Amino acid sequence: MECKCLVLASSKGGAGKSTICMVVAGRLAKQGVRVAVLDADPNGTISSWHRDYAAEYPMTVVHEVEETEIVPRAEELMEGHDLVIIDTAGFGNRSTVYALAVADHVLIPSQPSGSDLREAAKTIKMVQAAEKMTKRTIPARVVLTRFNDRTKVAAHVLEQLAGIGVERLQTTVAHRTVYFEMTFSGQVPVGDAAGQEIDRLVAELAELGAVPSAKAAAVA
Repeated sequence: MECKCLVLASSKGGAGKSTICMVVAGRLAKQGVRVAVLDADPNGTISSWHRDYAAEYPMTVVHEVEETEIVPRAEELMEGHDLVIIDTAGFGNRSTVYALAVADHVLIPSQPSGSDLREAAKTIKMVQAAEKMTKRTIPARVVLTRFNDRTKVAAHVLEQLAGIGVERLQTTVAHRTVYFEMTFSGQVPVGDAAGQEIDRLVAELAELGAVPSAKAAAVA
């Protein structure tokens, strides 16, 4: 099975990139998918988490913040893995541009705020520029984080996204304490509301071809 490369990108810090990376990588690794994470964030959130909980989540994690090393590192990780996830920095950083060059899919976490949506739109433009440079299509979608679909703000955000023509995942990630606790507990939620949310997120990504399904990885 050909390795897939999923890039998590947003020029805004705190949008939820590392959280999404952690739950997707952790869930798929538990299911037997050969996962590698290229941690391109200087904060090294994924690297720190995995250093403490590697035995529980069998995956490869490489911390690389040198922008010119992003592409060769990613290509190395594609050998022997089913999925490479690149967690990029949450601020203006050229490493994101390099990461987009090897992306098969891009996921853009965004909180339900005007500033987040503006940054998401900027990231979409970066993806479009990468498409022109690489002369290939790079599917990109927004995933809404810290989202409460019962609020007026939520309805406004969905309307705004539709208005600017930005595609989004149907699955949203709620504002849950358990996601903040993951860096301390090491545990990707299973079974409860958060666990079901993660299952839906992974299933939707697999349906879109952004990540391999556990079944496909097992056959390969």
